[in-house]
Amino acid sequence: MWRSGTAWAVALFYAFQSLLYYTATTWLPSFAVDHGWSEGGAGVLLAVCMGSAVITSLLVPVWAQRSRRQSWLAVAGTVLCMAAFLGMLSAPAGPAAVVWAVLLGLGLGAVLSLGIAYMSLCARTAHEAGLLSAMSQCVGYLLAAAGPVAFGAARDLTGGWTAGLVALVVLAVPMGVAGALAGRGGRVGP
Repeated sequence: MWRSGTAWAVALFYAFQSLLYYTATTWLPSFAVDHGWSEGGAGVLLAVCMGSAVITSLLVPVWAQRSRRQSWLAVAGTVLCMAAFLGMLSAPAGPAAVVWAVLLGLGLGAVLSLGIAYMSLCARTAHEAGLLSAMSQCVGYLLAAAGPVAFGAARDLTGGWTAGLVALVVLAVPMGVAGALAGRGGRVGP
């Protein structure tokens, strides 16, 4: 697995989506409170985000299974995440926050479920799927663990949310590229 370009594309896609997922879901309530939402309202906003994620989490694996190539799903999920982060930067307060939460949930649900689906779609056998899953989760969670901590450090150092949100937009780019590469229809292994 460690010598396969497709395996690395899957692992990196999974890593970046995990980083974005855990960072966004960790900090969304605090972001909302800082922009005028009550703590209860911020919790509801997170629930809206996660409820939206259920939609794409259920649909994307079906679409991925039916598609010969899944690159378009990776790009679409990435664009939704980026739109949400850019929206949070440009209009963080008021009713627009609900729109950003929905877009973020749709994007995160899409890339999370696609990252998991890639582990079987890009493998020829159950054994390869297991190896790819192990590699992807090892790489993914090592990178993802740094996300919420680094985002919080950026918040503390700058006193604001801009640096962290810009970083999430920037980190979505390699996620989209890796996801597009993983979705070209290639397989891992010899």
